[in-house]
Amino acid sequence: MLTTPRGPDEAPEADEPGLFDLASYSIEPRMETFLTRSGDLSMDFVDQIEGWIHWYDRDGIRERAGRFRVLVFRVEQSVLSGCRAYLLMNGHSPMASYLHSVLFDKRTGEIREPIADRYRLTSGRIVVLDSIELLPQHRSRGVGLGVAARLIDLIAPESGTLVALIPGPQQCRAGYGESRHRDQEAERALTAAMQYDDLPPDSPAIRRQLVRHWARLGFTRIGRSGVMGLSTSDGRPSIRLLGEEAV
Repeated sequence: MLTTPRGPDEAPEADEPGLFDLASYSIEPRMETFLTRSGDLSMDFVDQIEGWIHWYDRDGIRERAGRFRVLVFRVEQSVLSGCRAYLLMNGHSPMASYLHSVLFDKRTGEIREPIADRYRLTSGRIVVLDSIELLPQHRSRGVGLGVAARLIDLIAPESGTLVALIPGPQQCRAGYGESRHRDQEAERALTAAMQYDDLPPDSPAIRRQLVRHWARLGFTRIGRSGVMGLSTSDGRPSIRLLGEEAV
């Protein structure tokens, strides 16, 4: 059974043992891709996986707890097809353009050698955790980290893949996680329930806190940039442990 998100006054008691255990959450990914090349670089060499985050209560009733979006840039395949990484990423979005400027060497057009060595990259793909948003009653429970860990397991099970993200406060990108591919009424309802205005103001301290938060999953900051990276060659904490550490 799917219900609309609970408001803050309807939220279950947070101290009820096991109620918000990470085993109570699920993700519902969705991806669309063409069978053959379409001529649109953003569709031919970029996979967009997005979906809902669900929470199940004691009675097994499911409700939406948040949403996510992941981008997979198939850089090696793009280059072999004659499309440079610069064109692929700069033509996609400002976020992807910034990632390219941080990750790639302008002279060679390849990932900077120190980054490739540090993260032991071999797969030719870059996975970007573009957006993970949770409703207020589901925050600060390790759910976002658990969602990220499960998505990495599903999308990049092979070793040698770079997973990147740009940590930033949700209130700076209110509604950024909305998707035209999903039910628009549900999207607007979820955005309204996010209560962005109640989040603390953006500041260097908040961003440092987010860096420490994502470091729990194994992400490290790339140089002095705003990008954090993780190699799928490295071990990660178990999803259950992430939830226990948040309690």
